[in-house]
Amino acid sequence: MRRRRLPAFTLVELLVAISVISVLVTLVMPGLSRARAAARTIQCLNNLRHLGAAWTLYADEHRGYCMPQVWFFHSPPLYWWGTNGNPANYQAGLLFPYLDVEAGLDNVFDCPEQPWGSYIPQGAARGPTTTYGYNGLYLAPLASGWFVTSPNAPWLSIEEIESPSLVFVFADTALDWSNQGHMSNNCYIDGPQTPWGNRWAANSSPTLRFRHRNRACIFFADSHVDTVHNTRATITSTVSNIGYVGQNPGPHYVPTWQKWF
Repeated sequence: MRRRRLPAFTLVELLVAISVISVLVTLVMPGLSRARAAARTIQCLNNLRHLGAAWTLYADEHRGYCMPQVWFFHSPPLYWWGTNGNPANYQAGLLFPYLDVEAGLDNVFDCPEQPWGSYIPQGAARGPTTTYGYNGLYLAPLASGWFVTSPNAPWLSIEEIESPSLVFVFADTALDWSNQGHMSNNCYIDGPQTPWGNRWAANSSPTLRFRHRNRACIFFADSHVDTVHNTRATITSTVSNIGYVGQNPGPHYVPTWQKWF
């Protein structure tokens, strides 16, 4: 029996096929990259939505009052997300009882655009803590980590928040002390001014990070989530895309700032 020979590609046809595949890959890759970035943004907003729901549940069980930023009298200091030891302890956090999460990598405390390894942890932590910040300065000034003694800066209940649709509660945050891209995590939302004695002083280290294609993901006090583009912000760390929105503490950070001092 004669064996039939199958037609083979010529060298020219093979080169043409490779060229077509290369062009298709070039066209498809940007779309895939945008799709992955969009998925990470959705996941970040979902994380913030979970944190915001837990924040509301905490208030419901504490006479309506917002949770503190940090208890320094606790040893080690107890932050809203947990204790900053080695390893970090999420289970000790004020929100943990209201969250259905596992401690460790890729949990609700980590923005997928700021994975472990892309920043330097602060304090004693040698592992992931959180890459989200909380607006404790406005919501719980006496336990905010800032030395606030003004009688016009009360610890707030959720119902006492002014302009809740504008107030940041949780957001993408980071610090870049030297503007060299050597970022550290930060669990505070700090705006253009911070308390200094009995006055407001310019803040050289704001923390809002626009890491989602120049947008920051934010949970607002009226329980909606949204992104804010850096074109609405003043960027103080151009390498890391970190800055603040507005020129004074109101309305996003401390809407009652003019009454404090």
